[in-house]
Amino acid sequence: MLNMRYMRQEKTRSSEQKSSQQSSSRTSTSDHQKLKALKILGLPTKTKDLEEVRKAYRNLARKHHPDRYHNASEEEQKLAHERFTEINWAHDFLRERLG
Repeated sequence: MLNMRYMRQEKTRSSEQKSSQQSSSRTSTSDHQKLKALKILGLPTKTKDLEEVRKAYRNLARKHHPDRYHNASEEEQKLAHERFTEINWAHDFLRERLG
């Protein structure tokens, strides 16, 4: 009987340790993504103001919008589209995190 109780406690401890390790790895990945998003928008790493994020996003979106490159070569259009997609991802990610 005591042996079964001990085994149950050990099982609980190991599952708690696994969940804490997973959450810490998620946090570091999430922090890495946040830094990446801030870098994409050209913002300082300590930025916490959603208004700053919005302004940076709008400026970059205006500059890199694919419609501005309709007369450019196919390669330039593709690069503009990729950059615009990256800017949108950064804005959406930060809006969720900061908003």
